[in-house]
This record gives sequence, structure tokens and C-alpha cells, in this order.
Amino acid sequence: MINTWKAKAVRKKASFQKRPSTINIQAVASVDKRLISTTGRMTPVTFYYPVTAGAGKLPIYINLHGGGFVHGTAEQDDPYCRYIANEASCLVVNINYAKAPESPFPAALEESYEVIKWVIDHAESLGADKNRLAVGGQSAGGNLAAALTLLAAIRKEFSFSKQVLNYPVLDLVTPAEEKPVLDEKRVIPTKQMIFYNNCYVIDKESAKNPLASPIMAESMKGVPPALVITAEYDSLAEEAELYAAKLTKHGIETEHKRFDGCEHAFTHDGPNKEAEEAWKLIAGSLKASLHINQTSATTK
Repeated sequence: MINTWKAKAVRKKASFQKRPSTINIQAVASVDKRLISTTGRMTPVTFYYPVTAGAGKLPIYINLHGGGFVHGTAEQDDPYCRYIANEASCLVVNINYAKAPESPFPAALEESYEVIKWVIDHAESLGADKNRLAVGGQSAGGNLAAALTLLAAIRKEFSFSKQVLNYPVLDLVTPAEEKPVLDEKRVIPTKQMIFYNNCYVIDKESAKNPLASPIMAESMKGVPPALVITAEYDSLAEEAELYAAKLTKHGIETEHKRFDGCEHAFTHDGPNKEAEEAWKLIAGSLKASLHINQTSATTK
């Protein structure tokens, strides 16, 4: 059994490592923090409203932060949620999901799914358009985003128009020590990856579940178009690129952008030039996807 004390120590250490934003922090029209009732707890969720909003309802973007499923908070994505809200002219919903090992797979996935259902059910009062919905995340959050699109395709309660997978971890089956290493100083340490993965999936059978390891998915029916971002010196890049190729093979419109010279989490850690380019790409892709059918969507 994973030592929860170690997980708490990892969180405490991470909390002292405040990252300066790689982009200018923008003002938004409003930031609304709420606690949404989900199975087993009250989930903290932050809503960002853009200053660029025009008339009509706002499309919705669901954001899921990184942190190896073990640490990290929605707050670390605050500058980027503000940026996306304004640049993509959408309502950004930033979920602070429960962490492993206290809440292993599929807790964070199901919790996030419940939050999305709540947002859809309350779209009218939120001033949002439930028919224009996208999801994305960083690292572990990218895993959750990909899994949410698969889960939504299975349950058919709602659908996404776009998924943004930002250097995601998509393969929890392959041992961390067998993943590519181009430069040992520029990748997530193997022991750290092993710890993260073992916290989230408690056994090998769980790891094989496509909702834990989206790379294992056989069917892509109902999965939305994707933007997949990878970094050259990231041990997770290969699985994300394989996933992008798999999506394309299944007829899913997919854009992949690899940032050479960059490491895992570069959008938060820099270099700033490449980080800014990545956020501009994400916001532009979301804006194109969420606003392309605005007229027909708002009349539904």
C-alpha cells in the first residue's frame, strides 16, 4: 500500500515551490469560486468569465491541472485559465479534483464527470452554452481530459467539441523505467513517475483500463477532435504522439505540436517564449472549435 505520509510530504514540498507565471496575468470580468456537491465530498471549482464576452451565452472549457494525480491544485493554473477565458472568449471551469492515493482511480475521473454534469445542468444560470463544451488539461490533467472524452462517448450524456492534451500521461501500463529518456536531467525522475502511477492505479488490471490509460482504448467512436502538445525532452512525449496518431487513424481530426528543446511542464516552467506560443496555440484552437457553430448552437 502506498504511504499516504509520503504523498502529503510531496504536496507540502510542492506548495513551497511557487511558480512564476510564464505569461502575463490578465484581468477577467469575474472569478467565481464554488463548492459543488459530488459523491463523497464538496469539490472546489473556480469559474472564470472573460472580459471579451459578447452577446449571447458563453461556450465552456473544462480545465484539469497537473501534478501526477498526487499533488497540485487548480490555483496553479489560474494565470492560464484567465488567459484562455479572454483569448478564447469562453467560460473556464477549473476543477480542483481529489488526489491519490487517498482517492485512487477512478475517483478524480468520476468527480470531474459529476462536476461537468452539474455545469451542464446549471448552464442557463451560468450564462453558458452546454452545447459548446471542451475539455483539456496538463500532464495528469491531460490524462483525465482524454479519459473524460472516452467516458462521455460511452455514457452519451453529453459530448465535447474539443480536447486539449498538454504533455499528457496516457500510458500507465508501460513501466516508467521503460519510457524514453533523451536527457536524464530534463525528464521526470523514474522513481517519481513510479510513485505517482502507483498512487493512482492500485494494480496492473486498473492500469489497463482505457479510462486510466487512454492509449489502451480500442474504440474512438464519439471522441472529439484533439490538440496534442508534447515536449522534446519529456519521457511522456512518445505515448502522447502515439495517441495522436491513433486518433488520426480512427478518423478523429487531430493537431499535434511538438516543442523542441522543451521539457515536461514547460508551459508552466518555461522557457517563456515557447510557453507563450503553446498557450496561444491552445487558446486559438479552442476559440476556433467553440465558436465555429455559434449561431446554430445558441438556437438549440
